[in-house]
Amino acid sequence: MSDESILEEAQRLVHGDRGENYGHPIEDFTRTGQMWAAILGLEEVTPEQVALCMIAVKISREVNRHKRDNLVDIAGYAESAAMVHEWWAERGRTADTEPPPSAMICTRCFANVGPMDGGQPGRHDSGCPDYRGPADGTDG
Repeated sequence: MSDESILEEAQRLVHGDRGENYGHPIEDFTRTGQMWAAILGLEEVTPEQVALCMIAVKISREVNRHKRDNLVDIAGYAESAAMVHEWWAERGRTADTEPPPSAMICTRCFANVGPMDGGQPGRHDSGCPDYRGPADGTDG
């Protein structure tokens, strides 16, 4: 058994490995929400809804059989939901009044093709119909 509490482990993962691997939850959950919306035929699934749905998945699994990982992930998704709300608050907005930055994610290749936070735009994946070659405009 770990010396860390469930909350400590979730904090370490969200602000460490998972944050490094998946990016900020606003980006990760926006991409996920766009994919879910397309699959489900919905107009939108918000980053906040993604976090809540992931918590629901973990609750369903925990009801079936206890596993520490389920509880760690529930805490991690709750922290991620808070990070999404903080992202909006830092910009003087709320998720209730502003749409997520969905225009920043290509709905064909799911690449981050626009600046999420004033940074440089990303690029489409090479297999995407909107791909236009290397950043310098050449074909090769």
